[in-house]
Amino acid sequence: MGDREAFLNRIAARLGKPRRRSRPEPVRLEGPDRIGMRPPEAPASLFLENWEKAGGAVVGEPAEAALPALVARHAVREALVGGLSLPIDGREGPSDGPAAPSTAEPSGSGDPLAAAEAARKALLSAALTLRRLGVDVRPERGADRAFAARATLGVVAADAAIAETGSVVFLTSATAGRTASLLPPVLWIVVSRATVFPTLGEALRALAERGRKDGFPSAIQIVTGPSRSADIEMQLTLGVHGPGTVWAQLV
Repeated sequence: MGDREAFLNRIAARLGKPRRRSRPEPVRLEGPDRIGMRPPEAPASLFLENWEKAGGAVVGEPAEAALPALVARHAVREALVGGLSLPIDGREGPSDGPAAPSTAEPSGSGDPLAAAEAARKALLSAALTLRRLGVDVRPERGADRAFAARATLGVVAADAAIAETGSVVFLTSATAGRTASLLPPVLWIVVSRATVFPTLGEALRALAERGRKDGFPSAIQIVTGPSRSADIEMQLTLGVHGPGTVWAQLV
């Protein structure tokens, strides 16, 4: 018996599964719609459609109506909020964002500054709703590591979204970290219609223009659905290297 056969036999024995002797049939997943060179007429709707195809969930009602069921389902006791500073009494403090790409003409309807304000208000509404439900809510920048590790829910605003792939984009800076979007197992994302780009290329061009004008972020995250990991046995697992449940709220 060769080294390869012995190695594979040990893996199968430890997994408690029989060895596969034939090549498995490929798993065919329904992929996102391709747009081609012409932007879609309704990028926000296509984003939501492809977001769901990638395994994400869509919030179809205000946070006040949707969050009670989510909190109960996932037993949420602690939550991290990115982009807002919320004092203990629940009144809004200074805000660092979210910021819409300032150099790109919005693909959705409305003024991008007004859309960014709507996203900020949606973040605040979600945070205050969580507090009314008895959840310990803390801003990302003010939470210690122990709290961040315990938090079940992250609430953040996307800097942009991409219709053709159903993806959201987060920009990392000194005032916008990655803890709230990466560490909690459940993620609630506020997406502004004015920041939904038809294609990945258009989003990257807008981000490049913004970077040349205002400075580039330390990192750019492009998130498409929940975190996915697969091993040598083709076992797909959600939520190992990031949130396993992701919700998108379009505002």
